Amino acid sequence: MKKIYFLSAIIALTSSLTAQTADFKKAVDNGNQKYKAKSYKLAMVDYDAALKIVSADIDKLIAEKTPIPADKKYMLEPLEKRANCAYFTSNIAVMKSDIDKVYILDSSNANAKALKAYELYKAGKKSEGCIAMQAQVKNGSDVAPRAFTDCFCSNEGILLAKEATTANNMKKYDDALTKADAALKIIPDSAYVHSERGKALFGKGQDRAALKALDKAISLSQKNYKAYYSRAQIYMKLNKLDSAMIDMNSCLKLNPTLYEGYLMRADIAEQSEAWADVIFNLKNCIKMKPDDGKLYYRVAVILHEKNDDLHEACDYYRSASAKGVEEAKEMAMNCDNLKYMKTHGQNAKKDGK
Repeated sequence: MKKIYFLSAIIALTSSLTAQTADFKKAVDNGNQKYKAKSYKLAMVDYDAALKIVSADIDKLIAEKTPIPADKKYMLEPLEKRANCAYFTSNIAVMKSDIDKVYILDSSNANAKALKAYELYKAGKKSEGCIAMQAQVKNGSDVAPRAFTDCFCSNEGILLAKEATTANNMKKYDDALTKADAALKIIPDSAYVHSERGKALFGKGQDRAALKALDKAISLSQKNYKAYYSRAQIYMKLNKLDSAMIDMNSCLKLNPTLYEGYLMRADIAEQSEAWADVIFNLKNCIKMKPDDGKLYYRVAVILHEKNDDLHEACDYYRSASAKGVEEAKEMAMNCDNLKYMKTHGQNAKKDGK
């Protein structure tokens, strides 16, 4: 009985609403022409005229807390458009009044939701506001793109992305992923954000999802060396060494002074047993960090055991020893004894060192 009564009440209410008149339609059409030409103040005059005809009906619906019937939504157009005009002309008081009414009667209205998001931003909830504005940009709101720009929402997305970077650097991957996901709701086509998201996923051990995110990042921008670096890490973990090397070459082409890049490329080459490439990359690392004795020791061992270059190996053992690498001291002391060097090398191979 309650459902029947409620339905009857709606039918009675809607039947009492004013039908669309010629004067109403003319006023809205005139306003829309000026709205299209961006003459917003003049458009508001026409929308005022249209609203005088239907304002009583709109107030009645609001008082009854009844969503506007589909066949009566035409009454909201001048109210919605006037709210937009008020925003475009910085008449915030009128904007708020109008958009509240539109939202009460039709909470799915894209322009109403966009301006509500703007109010949220202005209330200090910047990320939430920008996320909601971007959603209405996608939904075709007239006012959302302008509001998104006016609120510098792209900067808000970048700030979230930087927070994701900080969290990744601290290995707080859950936090990084949360920040990256929020940033993508604001700036969905940012290669930087997709890259940070991929890094967070990789940190969480979700290799396939991370790879997908980094593929997206690189498809959006081929200039992000960090994306190539992170993807190379995943390829290396998955034992796709050729792909890992291609990505590290791209990374170092974009940033030829990246120490970590040469170090990883040495690791990839070592897994492939490309010893000359390992030495080349380690020597580049030594140029950047000449006081790191472990780099010299690593080169010495490869020269000694893989290349059988005892003379050059000896130089690197001595450099490593001089820089405090304990493992290099014995070999550095016996470098002049070739027999010892050869025997030690053979023994090291047999012992799996």
